[in-house]
Amino acid sequence: MESLVRPINLAESSSLQEWRALSAPKEPIWVCNTENTVVRMAKNILSVLIFPIGLVRLLHRVVGNIIVPATLFTKMGVSPNEEAFRVFSAGWNIQRVSIQTDGRIVDAAIVTRKDATLVQPHRWTLLSGGNGEFLHDLGNLALVGELQSNGVYYNYPGVMGSTGEPSRSTIAKTSRVMLKFLEERLQAKEIIWYGHSLGGGAQEAFSEHVQKADVKYCLMKSRTFSHLRKVAQDMFGGYRLFSFLVWFFGWDMSPVVSVRNTNVPQIILQTDPKIFTNFVFRSDDIITEESSLAKAVVDVVNPKCKKLFVSEMHNDFLTQDTLQRLKNLVKNEGFLMQEAAG
Repeated sequence: MESLVRPINLAESSSLQEWRALSAPKEPIWVCNTENTVVRMAKNILSVLIFPIGLVRLLHRVVGNIIVPATLFTKMGVSPNEEAFRVFSAGWNIQRVSIQTDGRIVDAAIVTRKDATLVQPHRWTLLSGGNGEFLHDLGNLALVGELQSNGVYYNYPGVMGSTGEPSRSTIAKTSRVMLKFLEERLQAKEIIWYGHSLGGGAQEAFSEHVQKADVKYCLMKSRTFSHLRKVAQDMFGGYRLFSFLVWFFGWDMSPVVSVRNTNVPQIILQTDPKIFTNFVFRSDDIITEESSLAKAVVDVVNPKCKKLFVSEMHNDFLTQDTLQRLKNLVKNEGFLMQEAAG
């Protein structure tokens, strides 16, 4: 169910006071539910009445707070990044908004160029951050600009102003709602979804998204993993117990599955400090080469799936050189309706 709550003025910007608030704006600009309210209530009631179901859901969410530590940072009262807002507000309208879905609030931000001649009409970039990121960091806004796009950021459930608890299901549902927001409310005709680290895992939600025939999509997975369980095993000394626990509690996000099962153009950014070409992989200081998505899909023969080797380590912002190479790849492969800036 969708309903317009109030119109959006893309020329508006939030005040610094609104930006620094720990909670999202109270009045949502859009409501979009992914499941019936009665069904959602029935699930919650069953979780209370049937102890094993409730326990599994509880443990899944407890593990979620570890996998998405930004939720713990939020509970500790970490202040939103004000410096990024000050730096970028000179050239961008930055508007913090609320979107309501399934009884939860999604804390989001719409960023649009003040000079509309610098963007392609109806081109939008959706940005999914890593597990410790906040939308307030405005990470990779330079990428949005390089692709002549406007952008939308969002916080995962439990992060800053987004309500609810992180679960694999709520992250997937939130991500699909954000795609629909771009399509329905912002009338996007070209959607670039850039997912960094855990954000690449969030893109598994795309396989269940109902694509619109008049919209062109391009997924970018930046320095992400093939299976989340492999990262857990690597980070805890190679012990398979941690791999098993991530799988057992239902958190084994698998971008490799979405690469194989998604029919839209995809670009995988993989760290290699020497920028070799093809089949040479390096750890990015967080995700090892063996756990990387790029290596897992090295055998995939798909003209719509491209790999771009970059010098940046895991948490580095993309350099101007990488942005230029990425833009050229998008342009040369014809992944979008219109050429990116030349």
